[in-house]
Amino acid sequence: EFLIETLDSGELHSLSLQTTLTGDDFEAMRREEGLRPESLAVQFDIRNARFRPHPDLPPLEEAHVAGFVGGREIDISDAYADMVMADGRRLALTDVSFTKDDYWDAQERAALGLRLRGGADALASLLNTPLVGAAGVEELDPESLFGNVSLDVALSISFDADPGDDQSPVAVTGSLSGIALPGVFAGEDLGEGNFQVTYRNGNLDLAGEARLGGDRVELHLTQRPDAPVNVEISTILDAAARARRGMRLGNGLTGDLPLVIRTVLDPDGPQDLQIEANLTPTRIDGLVPGLSKPSGQAGSLSFILREGDGWLLDAISLESGATRISGSLALDREGQVLSGTFDRLQLSSGDDARATLRRENGVLRIDLRAATLDARPFVADFEIASGDTGGEDLDLDLRADAGQRPLQIDADVVRQRLQGRH
Repeated sequence: EFLIETLDSGELHSLSLQTTLTGDDFEAMRREEGLRPESLAVQFDIRNARFRPHPDLPPLEEAHVAGFVGGREIDISDAYADMVMADGRRLALTDVSFTKDDYWDAQERAALGLRLRGGADALASLLNTPLVGAAGVEELDPESLFGNVSLDVALSISFDADPGDDQSPVAVTGSLSGIALPGVFAGEDLGEGNFQVTYRNGNLDLAGEARLGGDRVELHLTQRPDAPVNVEISTILDAAARARRGMRLGNGLTGDLPLVIRTVLDPDGPQDLQIEANLTPTRIDGLVPGLSKPSGQAGSLSFILREGDGWLLDAISLESGATRISGSLALDREGQVLSGTFDRLQLSSGDDARATLRRENGVLRIDLRAATLDARPFVADFEIASGDTGGEDLDLDLRADAGQRPLQIDADVVRQRLQGRH
């Protein structure tokens, strides 16, 4: 019955039928008890066939299906076909096998296995079909996706339920090679992607290497049932890579900068970026007033990057040697500081300080409050910075908290050195 409903056309290349049906067998069939396994033996070979397994699935063309049907079992192996998408793109289905030990038992599932090969654009077309695509996942544009796929697929199928309703166990393993997709992450193009992919019953894992914005990255993508996609990107930014992204830090930061970026691809929510930087290989000198470290000294920086009218760096945490800094910063689209709050500002051992920043009429005003503060790192860096004619206007207000001992600092000297010159 299934074959009659799904087969549009084809050639019956060969057919062999042997039967030993008895009166008891016919009685058993009338009672829907089925046949004895040895009562029927059918071997068939169908070529150049066109199947449509389901109205909402692409048809199978140029199919070659050969197999055996017994009194209770069905066995098909080494079948092949082309799956033709509505846009004309094709995926090759090879090594197709289908087995069902007892086709009289509606509760028993059949096992289907196949190898799927072709262009990544054709796979995108398949994933965009309602019956195959995942709910809540943004459609892929086949015109923008390049590369090749080779996937082994195994399904457990129930013929007692509609394919659209049946939660069929599915296992997919294989590779994606030469993948390219423009503007895939933070507006940057992905290219030369080679990934291993595993999918089992709604759990997706994809891992491999690619180039993102021209830099080599390691990418790990995971998704669990009824959950958004999680992405982790690991890379190392050298000076040239930092400059390409507008991070022209000069001698303030030198050396390779390992980064890990994590985000959740939620089409209904903001795409926050959790960024973690390993500062150990880097040398820092004057990047932040009062902060310096040699290459090789342990250090880390983490923050959450949120995009709006500008950029918000939230939950900042920096640790290196005695330095401990935590807070948040708001930047405009050009990276200029607009405001900030630091609830912990420790540049030297024993520091107990906090600060707020705000930009008013082109001047960045810093309000620093401290119980104790070793100002020598500040003074040294600001003295150097005061000779930089490209600096901006700064205004620093230093105060000791009420009830605490006075700060050991000459605020007038620091204020003079902070007044930017042009």
